[in-house]
Amino acid sequence: MTSLITPYCFSVFIINKDKVDAPYLLIKRAGEYLKGTWQMVTGGIDPFETAWEAAYREVFEETGLRPSKLYSADAIEIFYLKIKDKVAFVPVFVAYVEGNPCVQLSADEHDAFSWVSYEEALERLVWSEQKRILTHVHQQFVLKKPHPLLEIQAPTSLVIENYVPKNHLGPVLENLFSSCLGHSSKDRIQQLLQHYACLQDAKLWVGCVEKQIVACAGFNPQMSVLMHLAVDPSYRRKGIGRRMLNAIVEELKPLKIQAETDHEAIQFYRSCGFSIESLGDVYPHTMRYRCVKQL
Repeated sequence: MTSLITPYCFSVFIINKDKVDAPYLLIKRAGEYLKGTWQMVTGGIDPFETAWEAAYREVFEETGLRPSKLYSADAIEIFYLKIKDKVAFVPVFVAYVEGNPCVQLSADEHDAFSWVSYEEALERLVWSEQKRILTHVHQQFVLKKPHPLLEIQAPTSLVIENYVPKNHLGPVLENLFSSCLGHSSKDRIQQLLQHYACLQDAKLWVGCVEKQIVACAGFNPQMSVLMHLAVDPSYRRKGIGRRMLNAIVEELKPLKIQAETDHEAIQFYRSCGFSIESLGDVYPHTMRYRCVKQL
C-alpha cells in the first residue's frame, strides 16, 4: 500500500558551477533557534503552496537570488524535530545560479553567507543528515549533469492584487465569472459587480500574467466563504488557483476557508487539503459539494 505524506518544510542547496572551487552557498542563522549554525536554504510551506513553489519563493526571500534552474534532488532529509516531537520528512531541491550574483540576506533570519567547496560545506554543516544529503547532491548535481526528468519548471509569473469594480467588469472578468457560475446571465454577473463594489462583505482579487487578467477570486471575510475562484482554461494546472488562495490567506489570515463547488472542481480542492462533503442535487441534475479547510 502506498502512503503519501504532505511535507510542511523543505531545503534547497544553491549551486553556482561558475565558482569552480566554491560552488555551494551556505547561510548562517541569526535567530535564537539554532543561532550561528550554517545551513542551506530552508523554509516552511504556505497553506496552498507546493514544496517546489515554496523553494522558489524562499530562495529569493532568504538570498535575493533567482534560480536559473531548479531540480528535485531526488532525496528526502529525515530527522527528529524536538520542538514538535515529530519526525520530519523534508523534500530536498537543488537550485542553480550563474555568474557572480549579489546575495542579499534576510537580516532577521541570517547574518552571513559564504560560497564554499564541498569539503568545507561538509565541515560547516552540523547535522549528519544534511551531510548525507550534501554528498548525494555533490555526486548527482556537481560531478555530473542531473537527469532532465528531475528539472522543475519555474512557476508562471503571476501578479495578484485587489480589484475594486467600477461600472463594469470588462469582458475578461465577465467570462471568468461566467465560467465559475455555470455561464450565468449578464444580469446575475452585474449583481455580483455591485456586490463586490460595496466591499463591505466581500473582497475580490485578480491574478495577472503580463498585465492580462487570467484568474479571479472572491472571498467573504465575515463568513470565511470563498465565493468564486476561476482561472482561464489556458492557464489551468499551473498552480494559479492555489496561489490565489494563498493571497487570500496572506492578507486576511482567516481561520478557515469554505467553498461550494461542483464535481469538476473536486480534485482541485482535495489536492489543496480541503475536506469534501456532498450536498446532493442542490440544483436539478447538478451535484454540489461543500469544501472546508481549517488553517
